[in-house]
Amino acid sequence: MAPGADRASPHRTSTAHARARAHWRVASAILAAYGALYASLILLIAYDKAFLARLVAPGLSLAIVFGAAVTVAAWLFTLVYVRWANSFDHPGRRG
Repeated sequence: MAPGADRASPHRTSTAHARARAHWRVASAILAAYGALYASLILLIAYDKAFLARLVAPGLSLAIVFGAAVTVAAWLFTLVYVRWANSFDHPGRRG
């Protein structure tokens, strides 16, 4: 093996860094959005229990609806990120 052959080329390294930055940007945006959603639920639980106790239907309060929405949002944000990451990392591949 030639000396220095195990090192990545500068172009490959800069491309990898650019990809990593893009992943961090998208992941941070999704984390901020989900964090805001989750924090709003927690703040409502802490400061406005009466609002969350309102019944939407018999046996179904707003707290249950909002809690389920936060859980569904986690799955949706994960789906969005995975689809974006796959299309970003493999632009020619369809799936």
